[in-house]
Amino acid sequence: EMQSLQQLDVSQNTLRYDENEGSCTWTGSLLSLNLSSNILTDSVFRCLPPRVKVLDLHNNRIRSIPKDVAHLEALQELNVASNSLAHLPGCGSFSSLSILTIDYNSISNPSADFFQSCQKIRSLKAGNNPFQCTCELRDFIQSLGQVSSDVVESWPDSYECEYPESYKGTLLKDFRVSELSCNTALLIVTIGVTGLALALTMTGLCVYFDLPWYLRMLCQWTQTRRRARNVPLEELQRTLQFHAFISYSEH
Repeated sequence: EMQSLQQLDVSQNTLRYDENEGSCTWTGSLLSLNLSSNILTDSVFRCLPPRVKVLDLHNNRIRSIPKDVAHLEALQELNVASNSLAHLPGCGSFSSLSILTIDYNSISNPSADFFQSCQKIRSLKAGNNPFQCTCELRDFIQSLGQVSSDVVESWPDSYECEYPESYKGTLLKDFRVSELSCNTALLIVTIGVTGLALALTMTGLCVYFDLPWYLRMLCQWTQTRRRARNVPLEELQRTLQFHAFISYSEH
């Protein structure tokens, strides 16, 4: 009923919202809302003032921002730090968003499409997250390098690898991984070409050093040894007519 209310701070309470309890209405005049340090969950995004410009939701129990959230076209500043968010939100529902604070969450593989979706962003604070330094993170790091250093706050000191263990503590700006290990198609082509070259090389060496002849001789010798073991000694002595020693050289 407060038709002139523009700012409301109800932080550090035990506020919760259950969307099943009924409709949610706010006064249309509210422009700044602080709901930080409560016990709010994802459902809070279905219960927000339609014209709010500044929204503080840090230190709650938010795990994700629902895709069907009401369009907050006037929202300019959003603080969702110290929650349990696993992804950077897009700006499809926040078309005017320019300041996003989302540090101290559970973001491991942020999407590189964030800056394409949120083209009005002039301040992003996303450090102190458990970044997983794998191939998927390369595109995000490259997109960070393409924006102004004034946009990404606390870069690069607050942006470190958490996983895998071999990269733990490495700054994202220093993370390097080869193109070959990330590009499956390139890896298959490289292995195929290397295998073909090796096969051709081995074939050429075999022909040059007459390896097939030696293999045939080895096979003949093995068969002769096997036949000799299967024939009784008495029979060998009975049919033996002479001893012979043969020395052969292909040269």
